[in-house]
Amino acid sequence: MIKRLFVLAGGSVFWVASSLCAASLEFGCYDGMLKLDVPPLQFSTTAFSTNWTGVKRVCNAMRQLESGNRKDASFQIDDAEVMKERTEVSALPNCGVKIRYLWTPTRDLELNQLVTTFRLPASVLETPDSFWKISNETGTFPLKKGPNLSRNSSQFVLCVGGKEVRFSFDKPMFCLIQDNRRFKSETYSFRFGFSHQTFRKGTSYAVSCDLTAAEPIVLGPGGPIVLRPGKEWIPLRYSKNIEPGSVLDFSVMGLCDAPAGKYGRVIAKNGHFEFVQRPGVKQRFYGVNFCSTGNYPEKAVADEVAERLRMLGYNAIRVHHHDNPLTADAPPGEVLNPKMADRLDYFLAACYKRGIYVTTDLFVSRRVKWRDVGIDKPGVIEQRTYKALAVLHEPTTQNLERYTRAFLTHVNPYTGRSYAEEPGLMSLSLINENNISWNWQETYELDCTKQEWKKWLAAKRAAFAGKPSALGEPSWSQVSELPPKNGWSGVDGSACAIFRADIERRFFRRMRRLIHDELHCDIPLTDQNCGSSTPMQSVRAEYDYVDEHFYVDHPHFLEGRWRLPSRCPNSNPLLAEALPMCGLAFTRLGDKPFTVTEFNFSGPGMYRGVGGILTGAMSSLQDWDGVWRFAYTHSEGNLPGNSPVHLGYFNLADDPLSQATDRAAICLYLRGDLPPLRPAATVEMSSAELGKLSATQQSIRRNFREPWTTKVSTRVDTHAAPGEVAFRFAEVYTTNGVSEVFRDRLATNAGKPTGLSLNREEGSFTINTPRTCGGFAERGAFAAGPLSVQISDTPTTVWVSSVDGAEIARSKRMLLLHITDVQQEGITFAEKERRILLRWGNGDLIARDGRAEIQLRLEKPEAYTVYAVATSGKRLNKLESTRKDGALCFTANIASGVAGAQLLYEIIRE
Repeated sequence: MIKRLFVLAGGSVFWVASSLCAASLEFGCYDGMLKLDVPPLQFSTTAFSTNWTGVKRVCNAMRQLESGNRKDASFQIDDAEVMKERTEVSALPNCGVKIRYLWTPTRDLELNQLVTTFRLPASVLETPDSFWKISNETGTFPLKKGPNLSRNSSQFVLCVGGKEVRFSFDKPMFCLIQDNRRFKSETYSFRFGFSHQTFRKGTSYAVSCDLTAAEPIVLGPGGPIVLRPGKEWIPLRYSKNIEPGSVLDFSVMGLCDAPAGKYGRVIAKNGHFEFVQRPGVKQRFYGVNFCSTGNYPEKAVADEVAERLRMLGYNAIRVHHHDNPLTADAPPGEVLNPKMADRLDYFLAACYKRGIYVTTDLFVSRRVKWRDVGIDKPGVIEQRTYKALAVLHEPTTQNLERYTRAFLTHVNPYTGRSYAEEPGLMSLSLINENNISWNWQETYELDCTKQEWKKWLAAKRAAFAGKPSALGEPSWSQVSELPPKNGWSGVDGSACAIFRADIERRFFRRMRRLIHDELHCDIPLTDQNCGSSTPMQSVRAEYDYVDEHFYVDHPHFLEGRWRLPSRCPNSNPLLAEALPMCGLAFTRLGDKPFTVTEFNFSGPGMYRGVGGILTGAMSSLQDWDGVWRFAYTHSEGNLPGNSPVHLGYFNLADDPLSQATDRAAICLYLRGDLPPLRPAATVEMSSAELGKLSATQQSIRRNFREPWTTKVSTRVDTHAAPGEVAFRFAEVYTTNGVSEVFRDRLATNAGKPTGLSLNREEGSFTINTPRTCGGFAERGAFAAGPLSVQISDTPTTVWVSSVDGAEIARSKRMLLLHITDVQQEGITFAEKERRILLRWGNGDLIARDGRAEIQLRLEKPEAYTVYAVATSGKRLNKLESTRKDGALCFTANIASGVAGAQLLYEIIRE
């Protein structure tokens, strides 16, 4: 043993006896989480209400704390504090640590559990050298006596793969082991603390625990972590523009059939998009969002960016968060600002000229004053509140109609057509992410909401008066007289879902009459692109197409909206129960086109390198009709090719890693390298059953993995198409959740996706098509058709695609990407897991080092040459390569670039 001096972040000093091989217990700077590395455990505190809903925990900022070994947090219900939390950690003389949790309610609070909890994969625990011990009882995994084991005990021991950890309490505490596989999660949960009781206001409840392990525990602050160039991180040179004729110039694929609109208006027909002058030919779109001032470049930059988009392979953009710059400082009596309208006109014309189509929304973030909608109140309406008012409040609806007329009748001088007449404008969404349920806290107390609720409820009660209800079915008399504060559960939650659907249906019909009938703009229309309960499907059945959004690693802000610090999971998404994109699949209506106008695997997530290839695969398998990455830029300042780079949450203009992964999606989805799944399954619903209080508490989005093996959708008041597997609504959505029978039948009828393999246990995947193949793994080797890869112990995506359209084995020109992670020098995280972001970087881009041994089987491998290429596509240097057993072999090494980190390779037959 040696002695080691430890100084915590707050200045506390103590000696910790430790061996040269010691376990580490880190104390998260902002989240207050405890993280033990041997065995790997992460402790969090959780409160469960009487209906087993988790109570929101909010960790206070580190600057509010005096000591690094003490963290404060609170629990909240409806954003109001209900309990304070303090966690204290100190060293023990026996090479362990003492953990003390102190909870103090600010009101009387009944809870099912107030516990410290951690999870471990079942595969890790169900081994010969793992066991549990509570008091004098000992057992192994799986549990012998059912899915749960609970005891009151002064000691709990867990051995994980031969590594033991011991919890000793100062008094008997509630201890629980739970097998989560009944909840479709391949994990076990472990909890200790308090079981069902009422916690009294002002009384403190403590859990004091001595933690020891098989190896001595060293206590440290766990951060911060600053990324800088060095052995692990290699500087990366990045060029925003693409060199014409290079391997990265995807314009040679012919995906942009210029000019946009050459085949007439885009229409929705037979469940897909097509052009009016190309009947029966499906048309897909893959593009990026442009946000805020990014929609208003100067003319020279507009041409530069439009040409860059064409070379990147996009055939569509979404004009987004554009409406405030477009209307700000407009002349008196006018709606649009002429200067900003001229800039937008030119940019859109530059896109149309190159075959790039446009979609947009009629309201996103336009700033409207309260007095502009007849409400005598100072200031500007918060955008979420405006969205609710637009469908509930007549003067606000009229405000939106006025803007819509001005926008669609505006004539673009560079095309000579109004926006209403423009065939390059392919579709319209009425209001971005207009979900009253999401905004219910801003909505339920509005006078217009109360008035509409009262009229609506009276009509419902009159319609159902005298009609007997089925046994156990709620009655409309049970619904609250006023809009309920809790609009998500129980009878009131069901009523809110139906209310929202009825109000949204009325709003959509009104706006459709304005756009289609009054303005003669025959453009596909949609709304509600942000999740829903089942009744909203009956409203979507009236739309021309269905639209949705999803994100992986979207930031959660710890102190204030859209300011640091922020948190994201930053974990391998393939290990999750289901990726968010899987839940979107059931939102689709089988007889209408389906689009995703926002998606991202957000920065600074270290796994965003898998985003493009996974999204391209899902979009192809489900045969979706349009996908837009969020976003290319939020500012005109980072559009020029020579502009500074500022890596952020979303912008592709500054992120060569996410741009590179989009190339895989373009090949798989837009070019059509991966075919759709067969067979298909659909859930049949009727408007009548969706309007029942007993049938409306289910979300369409579910944690399904089945969309990787079965093409899925829903239908309202129509039947499944020939060859589809049909399910009735009642078979799927039960009062206890999604029916297991439904999932079992889906599994039985699942198809086998062509060339796609997912390994959830290892968090890896491969994809193999004739023109694109590759995969992702955290370590080891994988094979995908002609491609075999051996990677170092760094999470890595490798894929290869033919650029000339031929099959890989015979292609004369191919692009290969070897992607680890890209960050910006100086970026700072609170802990080594890099979940909590403290500061963005401001230096050079840096790529994480990694190696991959590549073998690519080709018809004549001796005829091929491998070049390292820059992010512009320019050739840099020829790589050494060998031939073995009919394969071209070479090493992809991030650190071996002649001009910095190396990610991209051209393989050419010369």
